[in-house]
Amino acid sequence: MRPPDTAILVFAQSAKKDSLDKGVLKGELLFDQLTQEAIQKAKRSGLPYFHIGEQQQLGTHFGIRLANAMQGIYEKGYKKIIVIGNDSPDLKTATLVQAANILGEGSPVLGPSKDGGVYLIGLDQSDFHFEAFISLPWNQGNLRTAMISWLKELSAQPYSLNPLMELDSEWDFKVWLKLNTQSGRRLLKLLLLILTRFSTAVSAVNLYLQEIYFRIFRNKGSPNLLRLTFV
Repeated sequence: MRPPDTAILVFAQSAKKDSLDKGVLKGELLFDQLTQEAIQKAKRSGLPYFHIGEQQQLGTHFGIRLANAMQGIYEKGYKKIIVIGNDSPDLKTATLVQAANILGEGSPVLGPSKDGGVYLIGLDQSDFHFEAFISLPWNQGNLRTAMISWLKELSAQPYSLNPLMELDSEWDFKVWLKLNTQSGRRLLKLLLLILTRFSTAVSAVNLYLQEIYFRIFRNKGSPNLLRLTFV
């Protein structure tokens, strides 16, 4: 039986490396949860999906590791790939379905992040050119602009989804938590679960989380920004 046309790639490095790279001390449990949530969203879309973690990624830099992962999925017979990471917790399953539908109509899809990058890439195999793809300015603030120019050179006008925030640093977490989104409130509950389950000072942890909640969601002035450190 021929495999479905479109697949989702959840491309995420290990929780330990995420914690180190993004400056969230001892945040492995948090990043593992974010990865699992991204996988569940892909699963709920009803599309085939692949999670390629750090141990399966091949290459010396991000662009070539991503390109190798995508190439491997194209070689399995899929014609269209939707790439997501674990760093956009506000991404919805409905957005993945929307991206798949747009790809099916013949347009590449980009999900713009607020730092100039992208939180989602939807690409047909016909628009995937390995050397050009790895030459894009990965992990730089002009990535989205460069991708749009590259796709236009291929006569492929990309469709732009609604912008979302990517959590690429401790500062991003601070700003995102202050936005008082549903995902942000859920993350605070996750932090409480993690800390109360693994901390030896449960009462102190509860007070700490209550203080964070007050600072972020209730303070009408300029709240102190917390440092994300997990025990």
